[in-house]
Amino acid sequence: MEKIINPIISFFIFTICISKYLLINIFEIIPKYGVTNRLISWLFILPLTIIGFFISIIILFKSLKEIKTNYINILLVLPMIFYVLYFFIFK
Repeated sequence: MEKIINPIISFFIFTICISKYLLINIFEIIPKYGVTNRLISWLFILPLTIIGFFISIIILFKSLKEIKTNYINILLVLPMIFYVLYFFIFK
């Protein structure tokens, strides 16, 4: 049971981060440059992103040893890794 919970947590964190991006930057429900956006980003999204990225990296390295049996785990953690690479490295 432990093997499936961590990838699901990583994917859930990814969906929260993407939801924040869509709601604030695309749909502009909260102003981009407002105080509320900064508070949400610094106090909620940044720590979640760091935790999700570390969980994803750990699961990815553990799952690469037995790739045929753990391909679901790899598919669940790849979006979080791509999210961090896109927003923090390439942007």
